[in-house]
Amino acid sequence: MSIPSRQNRKQVFQFARAETWAIKPKKGKGPKQWGIADVFAEALRVPENSTHVLKPIPPRHIAGMTREEMLAGHDNICRETVKSGGRKARPDVHTLVGAVYSWPYKPEETDAELYSEWVKRSLAFHEAEFGVVHAAFEHSDESFPHLHVYTINNDAKNLHAGSRAKRQALEAKPHQAYRDAMLGWQDRFYEIAGQPCGLLRLGPRRRRLEQPAVKTERYAAIATAKAQLRREQEIEAAVHAAAEKVIRPAAIEAEKALVAAQTLYDSGNAALAAAAQDKLALNPIIEQIEIRERELDARDSDFKALGQLVAGIETPQRTKQRHDAHRALKQVTVEQGLASDGVKPAMAGYLRLLKERIGEWWDGFLMDYGLNDRPEGPRTP
Repeated sequence: MSIPSRQNRKQVFQFARAETWAIKPKKGKGPKQWGIADVFAEALRVPENSTHVLKPIPPRHIAGMTREEMLAGHDNICRETVKSGGRKARPDVHTLVGAVYSWPYKPEETDAELYSEWVKRSLAFHEAEFGVVHAAFEHSDESFPHLHVYTINNDAKNLHAGSRAKRQALEAKPHQAYRDAMLGWQDRFYEIAGQPCGLLRLGPRRRRLEQPAVKTERYAAIATAKAQLRREQEIEAAVHAAAEKVIRPAAIEAEKALVAAQTLYDSGNAALAAAAQDKLALNPIIEQIEIRERELDARDSDFKALGQLVAGIETPQRTKQRHDAHRALKQVTVEQGLASDGVKPAMAGYLRLLKERIGEWWDGFLMDYGLNDRPEGPRTP
């Protein structure tokens, strides 16, 4: 997993590799295979796992969890990446993918600005290729500074470009599929992290370049990367200045408006709450008013009915007028009847009075002798 520590080693091009491991690797006839605990131990420079390093130095933790947190949370992280309906991976299934990204310049030759940018871009590349960066450490005790970056997944081999291509390839050419996939992986790393930071994609031997040509190419790549980084920084500074000049004041005004709106909203809520309390206090009075209104409506209905009833009943004055008119009509009728019988008008009043007196006497006589059970009808004098 580590880079050979040859002190005379020269490297002017990018170096990156990725592997996968299991908690308990399968036993074989070859040398002992490392498990996840051994890989973490080597990353942290545990002596028995770091015999390839002349003078081990504790690494710098730059991202994610510590070794202890990774080991303790391994099962939970794997459980989070189980597919729907799947089950927990066996201990011999590869659940850790780790990558080494090497910076091809020694510390005394390293441009700090470019190196910082390279670290940031390498972590971004790893996250794009493998997923969450669960842990990342920086080693500075070998020939070149390099990063160890780790991701835990229930099916780590499916994240590894070469292993995935080998699974999907035809049985006749699985190794060729693996190599082609890893070449593409190296190209993607060069585009994202290598070229922008002044690294070369290929070394001089494959292209048979002389040392002066290699130096020229290396210096040109560094100069181009520095110029590009400067342009990006200038653009970022310009954007930041524009934001401070235009966007930030607008954001401040928007925030003030938001605060004012929130204050108005809160005051409105307070007013609604007060109105609700007032309504609760006025509810008994409102109920009494409603009861009184219903009583008045009922009384109005009663008055209307009474008015209709009274409209069909005669008043005392009207009754007296009607009786007087009837009596006068009767008088006229009697006088006209007497006149037709040959009775003089002067005697008509006397006869009428006589008939009334005889009628009264007769009624009294019948009552005195118990003979008043005669049939109803007009009396005959």
